[in-house]
Amino acid sequence: MNTIDGYLLPASDKQSPEPLFLKFFCMYGKIYHIQNLAWSELFLEQSCADELRKKVLEITMNILEIEKGGPLYFKVMMIIIISNTGEAICALTSRLSAFKVSSIQGENISKAVSQLRGDYFRLIIPNKVPQDISHYLTNIFRNTSVNEFNSIFKTMKYIIVVENRNFAPEDILHIAGLAYKEMAESGLWIAH
Repeated sequence: MNTIDGYLLPASDKQSPEPLFLKFFCMYGKIYHIQNLAWSELFLEQSCADELRKKVLEITMNILEIEKGGPLYFKVMMIIIISNTGEAICALTSRLSAFKVSSIQGENISKAVSQLRGDYFRLIIPNKVPQDISHYLTNIFRNTSVNEFNSIFKTMKYIIVVENRNFAPEDILHIAGLAYKEMAESGLWIAH
């Protein structure tokens, strides 16, 4: 357990000591210390989305008033946000692995590239990009109804597997976009 948990977790949590920091200010602090704790809690409560506010209030409902304040509210808020971020990362990864170009009308590769790039960037920020993202992307782009387009990514997949060479995700997305644009402009893109 780290120091922050020891000071900010409620006494009702059997694994942590009483939040001495909060009780100290409530019992021995000046009136403005207590007001600051209450105001900081009120400010945080009013500045977050309704769904998050309801979750925090639900979790802190059984905590004694002397233990409440902005620091506790902030701590609970961060725990909720971090756990939701983990769930979002799992959802993004599974969406990436199950993505099918055929689910987009006309198998519009530009839209697919845009969606996949957005998912990729969302995974970059928390540093949770799957190691085998090149495999995911080449599999997605080699399974369209346009054989000439598929052959580009079948060759790329072969290079990845046999030659043990890796392509950057941005390169794969860029190649997909360019190949689609050239095929669409020359009338070769006829999706079924």
